[in-house]
Amino acid sequence: MTENKYAPSAWGAKSAFVDLTVPSGQLCQVRQPGVENLIAAGVLDNADTLIGLVNQKVEKAKGKTPAAKKAQVDPTEVFKQDPKKLTSLFAMIDKIVEHMVIQPKVVRPVVKLDEDPAKPGTFAERPMLPEERDENTVYTDSIELADRMFLFQYAIGGGDDVDSFREKFATSLGGLAAQ
Repeated sequence: MTENKYAPSAWGAKSAFVDLTVPSGQLCQVRQPGVENLIAAGVLDNADTLIGLVNQKVEKAKGKTPAAKKAQVDPTEVFKQDPKKLTSLFAMIDKIVEHMVIQPKVVRPVVKLDEDPAKPGTFAERPMLPEERDENTVYTDSIELADRMFLFQYAIGGGDDVDSFREKFATSLGGLAAQ
């Protein structure tokens, strides 16, 4: 019998879940979602912010060396004119972290309310009160920002470029904290 040259070799070979160590040293089991799956799962609901980040990264990379093209977007430049975008981005990152981390269980500190009458098909949320929190649950706001950003980078960029994340994030966050 001859070997089928069209047999799947890369498709379907990727595991649905992987162990990932984040910058703080915490080991977690995560989904490998990719942008398409994040959109399908409804957690990438503010795609405009993400598209803006990507477009800015592409514009900065035009005419630069391959190494410079892989540089991180400086968050201070993206959000100087509209600080609300930063809040929106962090909310989206928390949704992505909640969706992708399988173990330990991670949830956003919000209470999901009934359907929002102002927007049919959507549900309103409100922040959890301290007494509504479970002490055995990990909430996204208790996860270090560097870890959440690392998971976000992993979710949208895959595993190939997370090795350089730790170095680049420290520089970007430093500029953001100075504001």
